[in-house]
Amino acid sequence: MIDLSLAPYSENGVQFRSMLRRSINILESNSFFIFGPRGVGKTSFIREFLPANKTYYIDLLDEEQFERFSLEPSLLARLAAGLEQHYEWIAIDEIQ
Repeated sequence: MIDLSLAPYSENGVQFRSMLRRSINILESNSFFIFGPRGVGKTSFIREFLPANKTYYIDLLDEEQFERFSLEPSLLARLAAGLEQHYEWIAIDEIQ
């Protein structure tokens, strides 16, 4: 679990994210959860640390995506099974 609530205590969270780079290697984990208050850089962190060409990104602020997964929660499991040959990560943003 990564808590980005400390990010505001450095200039634009840069110092904090630099410390994270040195102290953790998220790519060795099978999964992780990032939480923190709005605007501290959680989405930026994901986009910076996970390779874009190996990450399938789901944004639940997108009404269409939110509705699809709300109406059919099992869709995520089927999607993950189908994506594993092409992607190493599935990032789900804005889980409320």
